[in-house]
Amino acid sequence: MEFTIISAFLAGLLGSLHCIGMCGGIVSALSLGVDKQATQVTKFLMLLSYNVGRISSYIIAGMLLGG
Repeated sequence: MEFTIISAFLAGLLGSLHCIGMCGGIVSALSLGVDKQATQVTKFLMLLSYNVGRISSYIIAGMLLGG
């Protein structure tokens, strides 16, 4: 029992480092690349579309692998 808890913790820790490196860099680049004159709504919609696409691709990949 104890071994599986430690394994799950380490897997989560390593996964979070991957997400910070990959997703964090992409979101930072998108945020910095927005035109300074863009409205808050435009910025929000751009980041929303990125996250919807990212989560949708995870769902599709999970469905394919799970099926």
